[in-house]
Amino acid sequence: MVVTTAHADEQTAPAVATISRLTVELPNLQCPMSLIVDDPKPIYEDRLLPEQLAKRKADGKGVDWWTFFDDLANLFDEFGMKGKFTVIPWTNGIGMADKLTDPVRQRQRDAFVAFVNKRLVPKCDITPEIISHGTVINPDTDQPLGVKEPEHEWSRKQTEDTLEKYIGRALLALKNIGLPANGVTSPCDFGEGNEANYARAIGRALKRVNGVKLAWYFLQGDSGDYIEPRLMYFDRRNAEAVVSIMPTYGMGDIGLNKKFGRDIAKAVDVHITADGKKRA
Repeated sequence: MVVTTAHADEQTAPAVATISRLTVELPNLQCPMSLIVDDPKPIYEDRLLPEQLAKRKADGKGVDWWTFFDDLANLFDEFGMKGKFTVIPWTNGIGMADKLTDPVRQRQRDAFVAFVNKRLVPKCDITPEIISHGTVINPDTDQPLGVKEPEHEWSRKQTEDTLEKYIGRALLALKNIGLPANGVTSPCDFGEGNEANYARAIGRALKRVNGVKLAWYFLQGDSGDYIEPRLMYFDRRNAEAVVSIMPTYGMGDIGLNKKFGRDIAKAVDVHITADGKKRA
């Protein structure tokens, strides 16, 4: 929980406060741990039949997406975990999740949303990773805008109004399919070097689309044990705020398959003991 005492010049509009104290109260006075899941798109192929899954495993291809998804939800249940789950609204070759016309894709999307709402939403906050995690999309047409740079590079030169409209389209897509978000995850370093506009745009978009007045986002990260959230914007008069949450981590996912192959447990063993109580 973020607790602040602040003051503002009542003659200014909006009342952007000067923070005089910022403290963080941790649950049970302990540093919390959470699982952050990024990049899933809301359309999976149909579940495999048991014999199809067995053949896939026998061929050394690992499990399918739905089996992985089941295992992930079971992990949350078994250990009482909480966290954040990201959904990407736009899929290359398929389009925006809330504008699908193919009945098969619609059914697959609806199955995904139903699963997330039943198994993960009680334990996870939902965010978009903006629109595509790659191609810049025109929020008016839901088609590629036709620029060469990816979303995260494009974002560095955009105004607050442009970013608000772009983020708002992502939020609306998730809301329309039944997954309203209360925060935003940045693809790569979306908003880097333009964070003041980005933070305000997030606050405006979440308020406009979902009525959220305490907005938050992931952008920066660090390998430290714990980093206090940063209050990026505060409007005392309207009780609105935007908070930057900086995840901490001991490992990244880049190159894990190359280093450890398919045995992800070897990657975990580098960082934590088998009983999960100490650092390795």
